Amino acid sequence: MANTHKDDTENEKNDCPKMYREFLESIGSKDTMRLGGNHREWERKTGWSLNPIPSGLEKMLKKFEYSIICDCIEYGEKIEEIFVTPHNISSIYKRKQVKSTKYMKLDDLNSDMLQDAIILDFEGLKGDDPSLLGFFVDGEFKQICFDNRLKIAAIEKEIELSELNETLNLLIDKCIDEKRIMIGYSRREYDVFCEKLPERINDINRVYLNALATKWFRRKYPLQMKILKKKKSTIKWKPNRSIGLKDFLDMELVCYNYPTSMKGVSPAKAIRLMQEQLKIKKNYTVVSRGVKRKWTMMLRYNKLDVLGLRYLLQWILNEQ
Repeated sequence: MANTHKDDTENEKNDCPKMYREFLESIGSKDTMRLGGNHREWERKTGWSLNPIPSGLEKMLKKFEYSIICDCIEYGEKIEEIFVTPHNISSIYKRKQVKSTKYMKLDDLNSDMLQDAIILDFEGLKGDDPSLLGFFVDGEFKQICFDNRLKIAAIEKEIELSELNETLNLLIDKCIDEKRIMIGYSRREYDVFCEKLPERINDINRVYLNALATKWFRRKYPLQMKILKKKKSTIKWKPNRSIGLKDFLDMELVCYNYPTSMKGVSPAKAIRLMQEQLKIKKNYTVVSRGVKRKWTMMLRYNKLDVLGLRYLLQWILNEQ
């Protein structure tokens, strides 16, 4: 009987991602919820903390399997939760957002920093690791594919294949060694680095700049922002969508020629369709023309985002 229980526990560990295996190890026994001293170190490193839940939820949570709850987590800018449901105790591990004041912001940027910066943008499916990275450095734009499901399509477009964590480490090292910064628009890129390399959060904060420009435009061009916000609220297919990079690039005063053909591109849809077709067909030449076109447009879209961000940042510095 004891051996069977041990085997079940091992199976659960093997099914969980590395982060959850570390979690299990840090709290001690899944059944008794014994907290060893080492869980404090794990909390410090990852930003998770143990919190009790209201007693009324305990019975409801116990009906779920542990591994299912673990797999339900979604990463993003909101606070995420993992429900832990041992046989006799229910608790929540809640991840705290890393304070945005730890990384650099747009007001910290100057021309020298932008000149040598690595400007980057990830593309991928919600809830998955990024499938693609586009980045600009030293006058050259490059793309790297991390998704083996897209390997054939990446090779067809002469895109480099690499492992995600290895690439992230190389980018951080390059920034530190060469006194550069990396720039992404909003927290998405920052969160990828922190979630994949939690042990390097201090290094990430040291080199990452969040180029979110909303506050800058509100301060500098309040009237144009009010007009833009009103315009955004009238979009029928996606009302009340937040103002983003493309909206700023498309502003008349910025004078960036944003192609109309790119405004309806969905990177996630293009990636998902290509994954599905290559899973069945195993050959890029027999992928449907429509999916090939979406894949090509997605790659252009990624490049346009990166080069457009660099243009916008230079424009903002000139305005200042």
